[in-house]
Amino acid sequence: AGLDAAISGETVTVYPGMYTETATNRMVNAASYQFGLFFGTSTVTLQGVGDVTVKTNATNNFGNSGTFIAADNVTISGITFAENIPGTNKTIEVIGDNFTLRDSKISEISGAVYISDFTTSQIVNKFTITNNVFDNASTISIASGAGTATSSPAGDRVITNNTFKGTTNDYARISFSGAGGQPWYVYPVGGAVITGNTFESDNKWHIRARGEYTEAQFDWKSIWENNSFTRAVLAVTNPETFSVRTYGYSSYTNVRSIGSDLAWTKANATSTDTILLKGFSEAPVTSASTTPEGKTATVESNTQLTATTTSGTVQAFIPAETVISGPTSWDGTFDLPVATTVFTLTPEQAFALSGTAIGIEIGAGDISLTFDKAIKLTFAGQAGKKVGWSRNGAFTHITNTCDSSTNPTLAAGDDCATTVGSDLVVWTKHATTFVVYSQVGVGGSGGGSSSGSTGGSSSSSASASTAPSSTAGTPATSGNTSVTSPTIGTVGQVLGATAFNFAANLGFGSRGTDVVELQKTLIEGGYLRAGLSTGYFGPLTKAAVTKWQRANSIPSTGFFGPLSRAHINAR
Repeated sequence: AGLDAAISGETVTVYPGMYTETATNRMVNAASYQFGLFFGTSTVTLQGVGDVTVKTNATNNFGNSGTFIAADNVTISGITFAENIPGTNKTIEVIGDNFTLRDSKISEISGAVYISDFTTSQIVNKFTITNNVFDNASTISIASGAGTATSSPAGDRVITNNTFKGTTNDYARISFSGAGGQPWYVYPVGGAVITGNTFESDNKWHIRARGEYTEAQFDWKSIWENNSFTRAVLAVTNPETFSVRTYGYSSYTNVRSIGSDLAWTKANATSTDTILLKGFSEAPVTSASTTPEGKTATVESNTQLTATTTSGTVQAFIPAETVISGPTSWDGTFDLPVATTVFTLTPEQAFALSGTAIGIEIGAGDISLTFDKAIKLTFAGQAGKKVGWSRNGAFTHITNTCDSSTNPTLAAGDDCATTVGSDLVVWTKHATTFVVYSQVGVGGSGGGSSSGSTGGSSSSSASASTAPSSTAGTPATSGNTSVTSPTIGTVGQVLGATAFNFAANLGFGSRGTDVVELQKTLIEGGYLRAGLSTGYFGPLTKAAVTKWQRANSIPSTGFFGPLSRAHINAR
């Protein structure tokens, strides 16, 4: 009744409760249908206050549309959408321009927000989907004509800071389906800005485009780098230009996708493609075979993975058909790079350690593994620092300078280091724990800061870096330092530390210890009222985060993402 009575420019406020909605005899294209909620007036906002849940009774015969948006400039905020009682298809269907969904939740099992141009007219060019929770494998689907006006850039369509929960191998969590593949996909689609989203589970496709779409409006590099995936895999034809592999399946063509199904991605790639990985613990290798000298296994595809430390990212590249050799005690698994603070680190003679050391473990711990081809490790932003490796309690400095930054000459089991721009690059034919560090000359040594092939810096003490996937190291001093490990609690939290270290993205609907600690920080800063450290990220917490971001010159989105975490962790 509230929506039916609303006029353009009004906000309909919904107070806490469970609602079951039916909208009968609603006209769409001169035909009458039954929906759950129906928006037929432009520039109307539906605003939930507190815990608002809506069930719907849609029976329309073109795929049940629980909530149908037929008007332009409609906003929905603060609503949880539960099941459409007669059956699931489209939780929210949008055929109006400039639709906004924010601070809401789709809890319907396999529900969907479906946006398309319903008629032959080109109408839908703008939408914003931000700070929502898509639970129970629910999805966002952009189809048939949405966003294809030549005057409409990708920035007119924004999918940001949403959290996707649950697993599905049947649907993409964010899908763009242009003409082709199915009779109901009639028109091309445009791209969108997709950033700050969190995919908490494995999905065959996290993000996918197929059929006819505006390819230039998909910044796959940004999508890969600026969204958070528990695990993700992507095939590219050229990692330098980030050209994404296209493939076909079933009746669909021109498919590009990021998912977590490694076997599917490899099956649709070519032998010259590079497989990019996030969150995988082991490299895709063949089963180890036993030889008179030990065991061997092969990495069949070009493989690239990025590991994250508190001091930046580390990227590993393994060429296709790299043969890994190890002793008979090796179980045949090859661990991809992971941040660690358990290593031995010794400065050069007459020098003391300085600053924060970065440890990256690759291979099989202290088991000696070698490669027939050199693999590449890129430590972002670490140019000018020293590097070496730790194994079985001993530390070895890398003193070789690479004779090429792209294809160095290396003997069996050897390594070298060089700088490329602001990055430190290591090429190696053996696996171990690599450590990047700085050292400074001590008095009477003829010192000054260390230099050489990888440079140095100055300070007075060193410590191992802490990363969510590693343990925390103790401060190091000069001499032979074996870094040890105190107890680790939840991800990113070192128990007993004076300040909480935030490691997770937090947004509307988030719950838990991280939210409690964030709320405590906001209360201490005067951004949130005392007594509201509830552990639930709701509208009040979002408003407080927005104020804090504005005060600290951070984009005031209300989403506690990488920029906000970096700022608050540096306090």
